[in-house]
Amino acid sequence: MRTLFSTTTGHFESLREALARLKDYDLLRKLGRWLPALLTLHDLLGPSLCTTSPDLDSFRATLTAHHDTIAGSAGTYTLESIPSVVEGMRSVFVSYSDATLDFLATLADCPALVKWLLAHGDQQEFNQMLTVVRPCTDEPRMLSAIASLVFVRTLLIDPLYNGPPYQDLTVKLRFIFLK
Repeated sequence: MRTLFSTTTGHFESLREALARLKDYDLLRKLGRWLPALLTLHDLLGPSLCTTSPDLDSFRATLTAHHDTIAGSAGTYTLESIPSVVEGMRSVFVSYSDATLDFLATLADCPALVKWLLAHGDQQEFNQMLTVVRPCTDEPRMLSAIASLVFVRTLLIDPLYNGPPYQDLTVKLRFIFLK
């Protein structure tokens, strides 16, 4: 037996169809954060990590086009129109977890941290800085901040320091996400 729901126009749709529309809405909401964040990260990391100019990067062009489409019509979408908007991006992000994309969006919100990480690629220098800083504080929040910095830097060692140069944004994202 199919479960049917009545829409505001009086039409009936199955639970499966309703859930698919809600998933598309959720993806649209996430894309509103992920797309600008990935473009920002490319601006921050691209010159240091990619050999292809941002103007010639076809994947960046795809992200930019979808971002412009979504941002240009924000607030005018209906559950009926959203599937056609997110269709092109669904296949792009199918291999990547929401947690990873959320992490990169959060990282993009901290451009000073990204620049600092790029500037401090030498592991020995980083360890020396930690040796100097750790004994100077016993405050729990500072120690927690240092531990968080070490964790983030350790997480990004391969994509930032061992993997580059990348051909373009697509290759860089594959390396970061699919490791």
